[in-house]
Amino acid sequence: MCSECVTSGRDLPVMPRIELLHESERTRVTRLMFPGESVVRKEFLGPLAERRSRHEMEILERLSGIEGIVQLADRRAPICPGVLLMADVGGTALYSRTVSYDPADLIDFAEMLARAVAGMHRQGVVHRDINPANIVVSPTQPGVFLIDFALATTTAINPKYLHQHEIVGTVPYLAPEQTGRTGRPVDQRADLYAVGATLYELATGAPPFGTGDPLRVIHDHLGRVPVPPSAVNSAVPTGLSAVIMHLLEKEPDDRYQTADGLLFDLALVRRGAGVVHLGDHDFPVGPLMPSRLAGRAGEIGELRRVFAQAVAGRCPGVLLAGVPGVGKTSLANELRPVVAEAGGWFVTGKFDQYRQDWEYNGVLQAFRALGRLLLAEPEANLVEMRDRILRVLGPNAGLAAATVPELATLLKVNPEQGDPMTLQVRGQQNAVEVLRAVASRERPLVFFVDDLQWAWRAPLRIIDPILGGEENVEGLLLVGALRDNEVDAAHPLTSMLARWSLQPAGPHILRLGNLAPEGQAEMVADLLKLAPAPAGELARMIAPSTAGNPHTTAELLNSLRQDGVLARGDSGLRWDEAGLHRRLHVMNAAGLLTAQVTSLPPETRESLAMMTCLAGRAELDLLKAATGLAADELERRLAPAFAAGLLVLESGGQPAVRFDHDQTRESILEGLTAEARRAVRLSLARRLADRNEFLTVAAEQYLLVADSVDTPQEQRQMVNLFLRAAEETKLLISSPLAERFLTAVVRFIDPTNTDQLLAVHLDRHAALYRQGRLDEADEAYQTICRLCTDPVQCAEATAVQVSSLTGRGRAAEALRLGLDALRSLGHHVPDGDRMEMEIDRGLDALYQWIDQTGEADDLRRPKITDRSRLGVMQLIKRLMVPAYECDPAILAWLSVTTLQMWVRDGPHPALLGPSGYIGFVTVSRRRDYRTGHRMTRRILAVGQARGYRPDLWLAQFLYVAGTGHWFEPLEDNLSAARRALDGLTQSGDLQNAGYTHCIVIQNLLDCAPSLDLLAAEVDKALSFATRSGNGHAEEIIRAYRGLIQVLRGTAVESAADTAPGQPLLAVEPIVVVHVQVIRALAAAILDHPADLTRYTAAIMPILPGIESLHMTATARLLRALALAGEARAAGGSSAKSHWRSSTV
Repeated sequence: MCSECVTSGRDLPVMPRIELLHESERTRVTRLMFPGESVVRKEFLGPLAERRSRHEMEILERLSGIEGIVQLADRRAPICPGVLLMADVGGTALYSRTVSYDPADLIDFAEMLARAVAGMHRQGVVHRDINPANIVVSPTQPGVFLIDFALATTTAINPKYLHQHEIVGTVPYLAPEQTGRTGRPVDQRADLYAVGATLYELATGAPPFGTGDPLRVIHDHLGRVPVPPSAVNSAVPTGLSAVIMHLLEKEPDDRYQTADGLLFDLALVRRGAGVVHLGDHDFPVGPLMPSRLAGRAGEIGELRRVFAQAVAGRCPGVLLAGVPGVGKTSLANELRPVVAEAGGWFVTGKFDQYRQDWEYNGVLQAFRALGRLLLAEPEANLVEMRDRILRVLGPNAGLAAATVPELATLLKVNPEQGDPMTLQVRGQQNAVEVLRAVASRERPLVFFVDDLQWAWRAPLRIIDPILGGEENVEGLLLVGALRDNEVDAAHPLTSMLARWSLQPAGPHILRLGNLAPEGQAEMVADLLKLAPAPAGELARMIAPSTAGNPHTTAELLNSLRQDGVLARGDSGLRWDEAGLHRRLHVMNAAGLLTAQVTSLPPETRESLAMMTCLAGRAELDLLKAATGLAADELERRLAPAFAAGLLVLESGGQPAVRFDHDQTRESILEGLTAEARRAVRLSLARRLADRNEFLTVAAEQYLLVADSVDTPQEQRQMVNLFLRAAEETKLLISSPLAERFLTAVVRFIDPTNTDQLLAVHLDRHAALYRQGRLDEADEAYQTICRLCTDPVQCAEATAVQVSSLTGRGRAAEALRLGLDALRSLGHHVPDGDRMEMEIDRGLDALYQWIDQTGEADDLRRPKITDRSRLGVMQLIKRLMVPAYECDPAILAWLSVTTLQMWVRDGPHPALLGPSGYIGFVTVSRRRDYRTGHRMTRRILAVGQARGYRPDLWLAQFLYVAGTGHWFEPLEDNLSAARRALDGLTQSGDLQNAGYTHCIVIQNLLDCAPSLDLLAAEVDKALSFATRSGNGHAEEIIRAYRGLIQVLRGTAVESAADTAPGQPLLAVEPIVVVHVQVIRALAAAILDHPADLTRYTAAIMPILPGIESLHMTATARLLRALALAGEARAAGGSSAKSHWRSSTV
């Protein structure tokens, strides 16, 4: 302890006597007693002690001289930081009193407390933690004193949905809105609820809902009505009991609005007069902010029904659509208490119209909120949840940690993004798996994403499989809100909405229009505390100006109050009908916000302009850096905007400020000229450019005003900032910013600086490919080819381009491009007969290698570092698919070449997949099943030992497809196939995962213990193939579904008739063989010999190219059955002649 803190002051003696009053992890409160006087010292402990001390000092300075508020000690500011000295009022905290108040004393106490609260509220301060521990009753001084302003604020706050252990305040006295479970703002009315809870305890001996389990008490605050105090203690006057119950209303709009209104009614109770209408003299002076959703009873009921269906697993989500201001967000917030009552969680995120970076990804925001809730769980629950998430994410846990910082803390794994080419696919899978691990019927989850009309393609892909009914997550309700009038034909959401609407298991769509007349009347009655008749009349008069839009209605009513058109009278609000008509006639509803902003002080408008150009929501640290203002000065400048209700402070996590509505931001932005916007953005960019934590924000600002930067020095600084920001954002899931930064850079690079130009275009090409902008990627690749003189430099881009062309059905073009690139890298590519010779010679060498060396020899080889070699490996890896589709000889040569590189240079992950084809090559070329099996087993063992995931899973898939079934029991091959399926899915290789599903089904057909198990696997595989767009696998799996119908006896025709038509992709040999073999099986079961003969005859010419597949054995057996049937039908010598002329 600092001695100066003990003795500081104008005339205090050196050694006071010290009495400890209170001590916790965050504060220590002591009484310093000197001869003739004493002061109270409050020491702030733990994190941010100085900041917390400064905050409370500023609040107390603001409340200087207010009756009933503890005061700072007169001119005794301590030298030590983190310490406050306050006047000692004597007495003890209210919670230490053991004697109940009699009714007369209780009314006295209630009036004193209400007077203190009223004085505090007039200074714009909300305490947020009024409870008996923070109320001191002095035996020597009249009145009561509020203490402990650590949580006090000068603005309304919108709390996030927090875990019960992180909720701010003292739970037994907490207003429902402070829990974050109602979506209502926390303002002075929350203090009045706490006053009611305190008075309830003084009247009855206990708080309204006791002091037990915090979660139970929170739920009671939200949903239970307490027993009236007069029913618990008959000595409590019914009038006072009614006042307390009015203070404890759940909805802020329904309780007292001001402490002055409370004082008026308490005076009536003191005089014994009946309080006929509670709160009749309750007139708030600030802007009216609707907290209850008026006129939407039907929509709220429908939303509750959808939630119940989601918990039962019958509805994946709901979309709330409508124009701005109709209350979509408010309607979604109605689910907060519903999910809380069910023991679940509510998380939310919001997209921004002008920002497309990581921080403003609405889906990611919601996941971060979910991560914070998880981290607040008790340690035992945390361990269980960590294990569950790690189990479902597998090797992609590092990607989850890299994407969501809270998950990095939870999972305790190093952030690792893995292959950038599969980043988005794996990220989408991670999202679904995390939701599936967290949500359940026992703890449902509402996942709300606001303003989907401003989302871009990648985050929409995360919610697509859930809202499309392809991924079922039990206990999850995904809620999306959008302005459907702003979703045009080119928006990625358009095609998704059309597809979702056609799905039986698609989302429920709830369209909100403007309020009907009776709904607007209800809203007016709520806001102005009017009886139904005058509220209806006023609503009718303003309807032409508002068209029933709730947001416009609130703005108009506030404007009319501010202008005095709606004036306060003895019995409430009154207005002159003629004067109101005149005012409405000249009033432009669209300009209400503009007029409100214009009336603010210039320095406030300047700060709002900066915030508008930043985002609709900004953390306070960013705002301070962007404006260059200290925290207290920033608060002072923004105070008028808070007072006008234009800004809202968010609590939970990092403190942040947001506009009360997007229309407020849009109004401010529209009020700025183009030149003013450029000036603001340029000043923001320059101010933030030197702050590493805000470099992406600075780069975004520069991006919009790059043409205004005209000095070479600043242009160089801007280009450097763009490059750093692109590097920071290029691997972030779903961020299109990297490509925008790189495109901007190109304009400012010296055309003669080809090295820098090439580096930028290489990164831009990869970014375009990841976003699926393939035509633009083609143009970028052509630019790369013009700039690049070293083939090694562009090898990676060429590999990406090969995949791009292959994915668009241009396999032959991809193959030519890749082979040319191999030649340019100095790798010999033979032609024609020479290729056949090299394949055979290569196989001979590989036979010697497998016979003369072992795994240990491979594992002793050093890591490959030669850039040219690595470039060749990556190209070959990408060439396998187009070679498979176009040229079996080239496929064989590539596989042999890859394994020769393994022998010569040593193992490498990129060699695993291509080497896995070797089993197909040895069978098709030499009818040798055993050697291919041995080689594949060896590369798998080395890959396993070296940890070559995810490439290992492709090699394992090729093993179970081509060689494993010939030498291992089918049950073992099935287990290996399932491991490959999981690995391929987690690594983002969904196409090969779809084919692996086919292998699993094929093996199950021969060894499954029941038909039901096989049918369940077929349904699961078909859903996966459809979702991942694998038409080949889908056609095969549909054929298996037809076969199951035959086996169950539900199909009486041949399998050809049970299929949905001819093969979708009949040119693909494997598809043809699978479909025809399955149909032949059905024909054999149904005893349709003609069909059996026809299908097996169609198969036989294709078999030589796919001899390694297990399906070929089934095909030959079925062909033998067909021939045997024909032979029997022919009889005698004719049968022998027919048999000799046929082949099996």
